[in-house]
Amino acid sequence: MRSSAKTLMTNSFTMPQIAIENIMFDLDGTVTNSEKGIVNSYLYALCELNLIEPEPAKISQYIGRPLHTYFAERHLIPNEALSRAVQLYRVYYSAKGIFENTLYDGIEELLVILGNSGKKIFLVTGKPEVFVRTILQHFKIEKYFRNVYGSDLGTVNSSKQSLINEFLINEKALAEKSLMIGDRKEDILGAKNCGVFTEGVTYGFGDEKEISEAGPDIIFRDVLEMIRYFSNKKG
Repeated sequence: MRSSAKTLMTNSFTMPQIAIENIMFDLDGTVTNSEKGIVNSYLYALCELNLIEPEPAKISQYIGRPLHTYFAERHLIPNEALSRAVQLYRVYYSAKGIFENTLYDGIEELLVILGNSGKKIFLVTGKPEVFVRTILQHFKIEKYFRNVYGSDLGTVNSSKQSLINEFLINEKALAEKSLMIGDRKEDILGAKNCGVFTEGVTYGFGDEKEISEAGPDIIFRDVLEMIRYFSNKKG
């Protein structure tokens, strides 16, 4: 496994000598701010299950983690009942929540810069692939991504590590020429376990402490920092 490099600001990071060819983006908290739709979907499911969330703000802490985790950890719903909870969540999400969503400012500009520099761009997320493609089409940014790697509609979403492994195999991509960009520790740790370079962002749902402790190769605090960095990169 490749060891982590520096994890501070953009000007202290040195990209590997081998140029990065493939860039994987997480979705929620990295490309889109999906907080409103996801929170409302959880609240809908809880209402249908006759459960109450006394601190709705706590829900945001689970965004970007596997979908069932919130129900299991926060409300102690047993494994045999998780399927119904997830199904109820998706009733609201598929109809309304998926569109209660916005692109982070500057994301499309960043995708254009990366594409023009010859990078191959992919979307790798635990969210079900069917929803991911709808979101990309809704925001008219699907044209920037070579492929999408997401979960099926099962109760438990695929792990980030398994999805990155799938990407590496299917795309015949070299780990040492690939970079994963994400806002949660699962993004960073999953990529590191695959030998992939990592970029953590702190404008999403994982705070700076979580991202720093995961040990990414570089941290960005907003999209503008990424635009500036990649605009100045050679190779």
